[in-house]
Amino acid sequence: MYLNELAGNDIYMYDLSTDKETRITTNGSAAIPAIYGDKIVYHDWRNGFL
Repeated sequence: MYLNELAGNDIYMYDLSTDKETRITTNGSAAIPAIYGDKIVYHDWRNGFL
C-alpha cells in the first residue's frame, strides 16, 4: 500500500502475488494509510479518519 501523490492523494493497494494494483480511494484527499488488522485505514482531509 502506498500514497500516490501523482493521482491527487489517493491510496492504492498492490498485490505482490498477482502484480495487481487496486485503487482504494477516489476522492483525492486521502493520506497517512495504515493497516489495522484486516482493514486499511487512512485520514481523509475532508471527512477525518476513516
